[in-house]
Amino acid sequence: MTYTKWQARLAQKEAGQKVLTVPSFTSPDAEDEGYYRKPITKKLPNGRNEVLDWIPIALWVENGQLVGLIGAGAGMRKVSPHDLDAIWSWCVQHPISYATYKAIAEEGKPWPDSQAEQLEATIPAANREVEKTDNNPEEELPLEVQHAQAIDSACGVAKAFTIASEKEAEQGLGIKNRLAELRLAAKRDGEAAYKPPYNEYSRLYAIWNPMVARADAEEKAMGTKLLTWRDKERKRIAAEQAQAAAKAAAEAAVEAERVRLEHEENERAADRAIARGEPEPPPVVAEAEVPPVASVASAVPPAPAPLKPTYGKGKLKEIDKIFLDETQPIDFAALFGYFKDTAEVQILLKTLALAAVRAGRDVPGISTRKGLV
Repeated sequence: MTYTKWQARLAQKEAGQKVLTVPSFTSPDAEDEGYYRKPITKKLPNGRNEVLDWIPIALWVENGQLVGLIGAGAGMRKVSPHDLDAIWSWCVQHPISYATYKAIAEEGKPWPDSQAEQLEATIPAANREVEKTDNNPEEELPLEVQHAQAIDSACGVAKAFTIASEKEAEQGLGIKNRLAELRLAAKRDGEAAYKPPYNEYSRLYAIWNPMVARADAEEKAMGTKLLTWRDKERKRIAAEQAQAAAKAAAEAAVEAERVRLEHEENERAADRAIARGEPEPPPVVAEAEVPPVASVASAVPPAPAPLKPTYGKGKLKEIDKIFLDETQPIDFAALFGYFKDTAEVQILLKTLALAAVRAGRDVPGISTRKGLV
């Protein structure tokens, strides 16, 4: 591992000189091992390229072949020979020190020059004006992918960044500003991409959705009418069943009383006969008996049969549900006592309490603090 060419390029870069690109832009060899970075760019309307972010790259020789890694942290991946040929012209003029590579790729720190730069002059001319080719991967990447890569890279740096000093706080503010810049750029380009189809969608939606909504509303209203009627029918049938059962029970009670009275009369007649020394008279058998249960059940009206639509095949879904009886008062104290320990009620209470405190009211049972976060 000589790293000769990489070291020479790095020295020229740090001296502000033109970076050595010999033997060519297109294909690296074993002597090109070292540490580089590839720009993520976006072409502006004026034809210039805006650098959105950078991707770290490490190249070394393994088993006689140049291999490497691209990316940082969890997003790091192995670079294939084909990938090397495709990205080499984008990174050959951007060597970085090993310390910088380690800080970015392994420790998740931000680039020393993390603010976006207009670096068209540092991007090889061969990559500025050519049509889409295998050596021009940035032009082939969809715009949303370019933004996603830049944002994911910045998010990775932000997640790993810690603040323990004023200098690091200033760097953190720079990272925050960079994220805001990337967010606004993505929002701008995203709106330019999705607003035209979204506006067309909104126009068509405004035409079609109202008629669909009208049909849906009337369909639900008709369903409510049907269910209201069926509910009344069920109650009517239940009332008739209860009335029939009560009538049958009353008739059974009357018949039972008549039988009891006849039984008592037979016993008294027998007692009188015994007292007179006469033979016991045969008992008077009641001609009518208590109606059997089957006869009572046969008098109960049947449940309503399923509705058969005169059009279509849709069936009415009759599902028994439970509703609060709004005609009866609610004991809110008892109700709160039942639910007060649930997470949902506690979240609601905290939300109400915070709103009340911010409105200047004194709320019992809580403590407040002041702070930036």
